[in-house]
Amino acid sequence: MIVYGWNSKHLGEQKLEGATCPNCEGNSIHAQGQAKYFHVFWIPLFPYGKKLTAHCDSCGETFSKKGMTPKMKDKLGLVKSAFKTPIYLFSGSVLIAAVVGWIFYSASKHKENVALTIQDLQPDDVLLFKGNGRNYNFAKITEHRSDTVFFVNGNYYYEGGKPSRYDYEKEVVKVQDFFDTQEYFLTQKEIDSLYASEEIVDILTVD
Repeated sequence: MIVYGWNSKHLGEQKLEGATCPNCEGNSIHAQGQAKYFHVFWIPLFPYGKKLTAHCDSCGETFSKKGMTPKMKDKLGLVKSAFKTPIYLFSGSVLIAAVVGWIFYSASKHKENVALTIQDLQPDDVLLFKGNGRNYNFAKITEHRSDTVFFVNGNYYYEGGKPSRYDYEKEVVKVQDFFDTQEYFLTQKEIDSLYASEEIVDILTVD
């Protein structure tokens, strides 16, 4: 269950020098600030507004900005810059941006590693082939000799979207005779062509 909602943070108070309460004519008026923010699992995600009010210490009356006298508003304008929104109220957004950035970086790095590995396939490397629809098949390298790559095909099709390395490792221990014993081969040029045409979509043993 995702816990989310809205909350507010008290930003302190500042005395409005020279302001008078329209209710009791007292001159002890303090401005108070609150930052409103959205949170997920109680982690501040982003602020979405700021509320400024004025409070009379003499009679206890609280005035919204709309209910303040012109003089109170003028005095509030002199001190409102003191009510700064804390940076940590953006912490959730910063965290999300960092996670998204890391995901994109990892995907880019993985793709770069695959492009390098496809040129120098080694025994036990596992190629992932795109099948029909949402089906995928596997091939395990058995030998790379000169310009020829030898491999065995998987006897198993993975359905439901592109499998990750974790999905492959989970399935290979559950399915008996996951790979065939019949050995096939392709030239490196054919391997490169299959990768360029995205028929080979990944190497599951590459980090």
